[in-house]
Amino acid sequence: SNWPWEILPVEISMALLPEGYKTGFHVSSASEKGQEVFQEISEFFSREFPKEAILLLKNVEVIEVQTPLISFNIMKEIKESEILPVGEKEVVAVREISNRSWKGGEEHYLVFRKTIRVPSQIQQDEETERVRRSDISEREIGLVFGLDPEGNVRTLSGKLAGVYSFLPVEGEQTGLPFGIFGDFIPQVGRELINYGAKWNHWMCDEMVKFFKQVVCETFLAHPLWRFFPAELINRMQYNSISGPGKEFWDSKLRGPIKNFLEIEALYPDEDGELRKLGELAIVSDEIVQIIGENALRTLIDKKIVHPSITVSYTHLRAHET
Repeated sequence: SNWPWEILPVEISMALLPEGYKTGFHVSSASEKGQEVFQEISEFFSREFPKEAILLLKNVEVIEVQTPLISFNIMKEIKESEILPVGEKEVVAVREISNRSWKGGEEHYLVFRKTIRVPSQIQQDEETERVRRSDISEREIGLVFGLDPEGNVRTLSGKLAGVYSFLPVEGEQTGLPFGIFGDFIPQVGRELINYGAKWNHWMCDEMVKFFKQVVCETFLAHPLWRFFPAELINRMQYNSISGPGKEFWDSKLRGPIKNFLEIEALYPDEDGELRKLGELAIVSDEIVQIIGENALRTLIDKKIVHPSITVSYTHLRAHET
C-alpha cells in the first residue's frame, strides 16, 4: 500500500521460460499500446542495437537476440589479458553472427581496468547514501581504445567514444577520442549522469590519474603505441561537445587530459627522445628540399619530430624563411 503506483508490480499468470533461462520480461501484446512497444523493441534490435553493448559486461559472453524478424548472437571473447602495474589490460574481440554466418566484422578493443578505493568523504556524501553506495569500499574504472588488425591502438568516435556505466549511457559524450567506464550515478532514465554527485566527480578525478598512468607506463613503453599520444592530442583539437554535460566533462575530464597532453614530454623526436610539444617542429619534405637539411637545422631552434608521427598539429609549427 506504500508503493508508488508507477512501480507497483502487476500480477500476471505464470509463464514457463525456455530451459536454461532464469529471468523473463513480459510485454502484453493484447493491447494496441503493447503492440506498439513490441514493434519498437523489434525495430531497435533490427537496426540500432550496438554489438559493443556487451563489451564491458564482465559476466556476459553472449547476447542472443530473437524477434519474429531477425535472429542473431553478439559474442565477446577476451583474446589477451595481462596484469600491469597500473591495472589490467585486455584485448577484447566483439562479433555479431546471424544464421551461423558473419553479420558484421569482428572488432577488437584495448581495455584498461583499475580497482580504486572509495574515500570515506565520498561514502558519507548525502547523494552517495541516497543511491545506496555508502557501504561500497571499491569500484572499477576503465578506458576503452580501438585496436586495428596490425595491433596498433587507435582512437574511437561516436557512441564508442562515450561513457559506459556497465552499459552505454546513451546521451553522454565527453569530447575524448576514447571511451571511459565506471559505476557513474545516472540521472532518472539513465540517458545522462548526475553532474552534481560528488561520487561522479571523484570517479572523473580517478579517471584522469589512470589515463596518465596508462600513457606514461604502457603506451610510451610499447614499440607500436609510443606514437599514440600524438594522435590523441591531434584528435582532441577537433573534438567538441555540446549539451547539458559540456561544462562538467570539460572541467572534470577533457580539460585536465588535454592539458596533460599539451605540457608533458610525451612525443618522440627523430632520435627517439621524448619531448614536449613546444620543443618540437614538423617540417615538410618540400621545405627540406628547398632549404636543404643542413641549412634547415641552423634555422630551427627546435627538435624535429619523429618521422613516424606523420600528421600535422596546430601545436607544432615549422620555422619558415
